[in-house]
Amino acid sequence: MSQRVIGVDMGTSPSRVAAHAHGQARVLVLDERERLEPSVVGIGSKGEILVGAVARDQLETNPEYTFTGLKRLLGRSFDDPQIQEWSRVVGYEIAAGPKGEAYVRGPDRLYSPTELLAEVFKRLRDIAQQALSEEITKCVVGVPAHFDVDQKEAVRTAARLGGLEPVRLLPEPTAAAVAYGVDRASNRTIAIYDLGGGTF
Repeated sequence: MSQRVIGVDMGTSPSRVAAHAHGQARVLVLDERERLEPSVVGIGSKGEILVGAVARDQLETNPEYTFTGLKRLLGRSFDDPQIQEWSRVVGYEIAAGPKGEAYVRGPDRLYSPTELLAEVFKRLRDIAQQALSEEITKCVVGVPAHFDVDQKEAVRTAARLGGLEPVRLLPEPTAAAVAYGVDRASNRTIAIYDLGGGTF
């Protein structure tokens, strides 16, 4: 039996994980009240890494060490005009990494967005393993259509650090078109609109 491959939508705001199970594709959740996993990573008062809803919940009390929109920083340099613009609207500090990359400042050191997003991948992997009651090690990841080589490589690295081997990266509009055609045999042209939380 071949190993199951999960689908990951690593969103700028929320993220999701899905799998083909029992004859149909379905979004995997542990709690029906929390169908979206916030793409938020925080560092708690004792230095612990917080992920998802728990991290989001400390956003007001600890904005300096609660990181939102990390996907915007992937594969970008600190002096990128878009990064400089983003740094003016977030509560945390964006700083230059060892090679001039966009990093964030934690209480103890600088963190790369890749290593922090790896925590989101770990969380999504945990959700999938609990929902499916099996070990998961592979994934397909939806990425923005405009992502360049460096940004895609950063996604691959984050997935691997999170315990998942990315067997393929799919541009998000392509993923939507593929999903639409999975159960339809007809030959037709469709238009896909990607109304993303971080990119349009």
